[in-house]
Amino acid sequence: MPNLDLSVSCDTTNWGEEVAVVGSWNSWSKKHFTKLVTSPSQFPVWHASISLTDNMAKAPVEYKYVIVKSGAIARWEGNGTRCNRVANVLSENKILDVYGRIDGEPQEASHVSGATREWHGGTQGGPMNPNANGLGTLEKAIIEMNMTQKSWRQRLAFVRALFTDDEAAKKIGFNKHSIDALATISTYLSFLSNGQVKCEEDGGHHRPNHHALEAQKLEAALDSIVKHVMDNTSLRKSSQPESYIPYVIRKVYPQLPSYSSQFTTSVPLTRIRDIAHRNDIPHDFKQEIKRTLQNKLHRCAGPEDLQTSARLLERINNSDFSHDFKKEFAIFHAELCEFFNVSSLDSRLQYLIDSEHVRSIAHMSASLLTMRKEKRPAHEQFKMVTELRSGLSDLSIMKANGNKSQADLPSEHVQKVRLADVDLESYAFVLLAEIAADIEEHVENSMNWSYSLNALSNALLNIGLSSILPSEATAAAAELSAVSQIADGFKTEKLFLLRSKAASDRALRLTHSFSVAISDVYNRRARLLGRGLGVNEESISVFAEAEIRANVTFQASRIANALCKCVRRELNLPPWDPLYNGSASGRVVFAEKLGDVMNIEEDVLAICRQADGDEDIAACVRGVILGRSLPHLSHLGVRARQSGVVFVCAEDQEVFERVWNRRHLQEARMLVTSEEGLASLSPLSEPQEAHSHHGAENFAAVQVRVDFDGRDTKPIAISEATKGNSSSKCALIGELYKLAQGSNGLFYAANGMVVPHGVFQQQRRLHEEEYKRLVQSYQKGYEGKMGTDEAAQALRSLIEEKFELDVKWCKLIQEGIEGGDKVMVRSSANAEDLENMSGAGLYDSIANVAVMDTRALQKAVGEVWGSLWTKRAASSRDAYGVAHDKVSMAVVIQQMVRSELSFVAFSHDPVSKDGDAVYMEIAVGMGETLASGGMEGSPYRLKVERGSLEVETVSFGSVSVMLEADGERGLRERVVDYSKQRLTTEERFRTTLGRRIAQTVLRLEAQLQRAQDVEGAVTTSDGEAQLFVVQTRAQME
Repeated sequence: MPNLDLSVSCDTTNWGEEVAVVGSWNSWSKKHFTKLVTSPSQFPVWHASISLTDNMAKAPVEYKYVIVKSGAIARWEGNGTRCNRVANVLSENKILDVYGRIDGEPQEASHVSGATREWHGGTQGGPMNPNANGLGTLEKAIIEMNMTQKSWRQRLAFVRALFTDDEAAKKIGFNKHSIDALATISTYLSFLSNGQVKCEEDGGHHRPNHHALEAQKLEAALDSIVKHVMDNTSLRKSSQPESYIPYVIRKVYPQLPSYSSQFTTSVPLTRIRDIAHRNDIPHDFKQEIKRTLQNKLHRCAGPEDLQTSARLLERINNSDFSHDFKKEFAIFHAELCEFFNVSSLDSRLQYLIDSEHVRSIAHMSASLLTMRKEKRPAHEQFKMVTELRSGLSDLSIMKANGNKSQADLPSEHVQKVRLADVDLESYAFVLLAEIAADIEEHVENSMNWSYSLNALSNALLNIGLSSILPSEATAAAAELSAVSQIADGFKTEKLFLLRSKAASDRALRLTHSFSVAISDVYNRRARLLGRGLGVNEESISVFAEAEIRANVTFQASRIANALCKCVRRELNLPPWDPLYNGSASGRVVFAEKLGDVMNIEEDVLAICRQADGDEDIAACVRGVILGRSLPHLSHLGVRARQSGVVFVCAEDQEVFERVWNRRHLQEARMLVTSEEGLASLSPLSEPQEAHSHHGAENFAAVQVRVDFDGRDTKPIAISEATKGNSSSKCALIGELYKLAQGSNGLFYAANGMVVPHGVFQQQRRLHEEEYKRLVQSYQKGYEGKMGTDEAAQALRSLIEEKFELDVKWCKLIQEGIEGGDKVMVRSSANAEDLENMSGAGLYDSIANVAVMDTRALQKAVGEVWGSLWTKRAASSRDAYGVAHDKVSMAVVIQQMVRSELSFVAFSHDPVSKDGDAVYMEIAVGMGETLASGGMEGSPYRLKVERGSLEVETVSFGSVSVMLEADGERGLRERVVDYSKQRLTTEERFRTTLGRRIAQTVLRLEAQLQRAQDVEGAVTTSDGEAQLFVVQTRAQME
């Protein structure tokens, strides 16, 4: 049953009064209102969750808040007007309202329509307090400065100095490259420009040209920070918080005054002086203009002057003044709007048409201006807005500005183009809101796939143009555009729907990550800084939410969500993706990350938003509900199946949020099936012994032999590796190399060398006393439940710092590796790839190591040895009862295959338990994407019938980034454009590759006489795929 979750900010209740809501769900009954709840820590925000029937949720619901006292309605918000609130529950079931503010039809942002920005002057909620709880040094410095420096100019100068004066920044520990610091500055400037923090005269005499120069210097400093981020590949292509710095800085630009040449002259804004001396207006009115506006502007300009001018303009237009006077004052007011950067969008477009600096986009600007006047359909205007914004970003003056140093001040034309783009973004939001509403109306029946996919593609282009993950947004937009172009011919076919799903899922993931990041960035800062500055609590409570809901990403998420729902319905897909089926029960634990779930004495059902992919699952966990997708064949998936942990992943974020919000659950039972995913999650009526049907409680009873032969004390060829001298993993890799040579080109295997157990044991003997002491310390901590992390880390440090591969052995390895290029340095522990213990992903592998660099080779081998004592490896041995003193590490060093594609394939489908099909997952780039499962999104998934070799595409890839070899060592991320991937665009290539991988798996299964878990890589030569098998192990059932 769907819920409507309401939150409203209301601080107008009197003693004994409460906030309630009535609506269309109960026929507006005045007797059956629903009360909202609050608490001292949450006030003035009140909350309620309304349960709706499925039929109710299909149509928009209307509602209104009321104040109740003594069991009856005391008053209605809006004084009982007929204007009601409206919510579309299917697209948005979490609402944040402000009591008394009821929006009508969507309107353009005020600065787009040519009015002034929304003004909150006079609404300050209390005195300033630099000693408020939780304030950082930057917030305290701002508040203290704000108490002594009253004018807008002084405050702008303070902010500018933080970016240009190292001593000023150092004094308060300001880091201009910190997104937290930048968000604090952005929030503060927003409070100033909107009047939520009032500015006053400072007793000095500084004309507006001083303000303009401060803005120009500040923008130069901000531009250099944006350049730093855009030059940093890892930041530009990731979704870590710092990658949003350009967006946060973009929010600063409209809060600053113009530094157009007319405002940087020594005496700007002289028109008001002439107006104040006209002879066609009364003397008293001339004196009022001079006193309240002319003198104030020329002494100490501030955002409040724009409001004064607006009030005077309204009086003039509604009075019997001369036409010439009205015209002259209107011209002045437009100039003042330009100074405060609140000109209308039409004015911005007219500049783009007239300016010689932007001639290349004049025709597009003129077309959009005409479209606006003619009120052309939203989708036509939106397409033109997208093209115009793209053209603005390509202007030579903008590209040249991006290459300047901080010492070079930006030109006024750069500012004008930038602000035109900001206003176009706001207009795009308005247009996209109309488009999204149109698409949502057709979710249930007649979805126009081409129209919807193209709209979402253009929305993502706008997101990228707004400095929000531009590489990711552009790549996702390209795939959506490609799918939209084939929609009309293939809209009923499964492959089209699967491809649409992958592209829409990726878009939805991007919008969700933005919402989470911006909430995290702004929420706490707005609250702490706002309260310290005395900002009205109502304004604080909606600040971060407004940042998200007023952004194009919000409308894009509506379209992506509608497309995802349509696809799931057409394909009859559940909102959950089962990783391991079964039933489990236990105490319910909510955690942000799976790795945060601690081991306790009780059985646990873990409900988690995220998983890193390389963490171990606590032994107490019997079931996992994860709020993101995960490769089925990842190491985490393998460990879950091996441990008997019932595991399901969310495909629909809204559905997961409903589970996440069931915080009242204490003990519950979950049921996961291949047909429904999470079939049920129900509370237990009474405590009982709870475990999964393949519970992990018997790990210690499993007989795991970890013998090794330490007699080989120098590196050996991979073909000489045995289970005794190098453990199962190395032995199988050696066997693979031999099998590949006899496969007639079906698959290949990389050659290499092995550092056997004997070499590790030699190093251990040199430090035996210290090693044994630390192992005993770890064991005592484990048995006494006092913690083991410190001892495990000490053991790892001991190995990495004091165990060393002899130089002569490095030379032997270098001679044995053909070609002398980059290698993979991989683990082969004696507690890994065993019959009863997979150990998948527990130990480290180091990619892209220069084999001829002796020091680099020594370091990589030392790190792999040291991974014997990672937290996840040690805790896994604890769970299986493996004696820590008996474990050893061999190392395999192989030529690195530069994968274009990587795959993991199982002889039998581990999810559906289908023994008649080979199941595989494929990702672009190196195999760590699949193995670790640390990246969100789905890989390509194929099923191949064992007899006929018929290939079924189960899903298309949607993981945002691929991993490739970095220059020096290790791997780097690169954004994937699936519209250019043959595995997406060419069905024949996908089918041929799937069939060949299946043939390889079946051949290995037959030769090794057990179902296999195979990892491999794909390269292409002259368009033909070549398969490399890098590892195979027995498939854990």
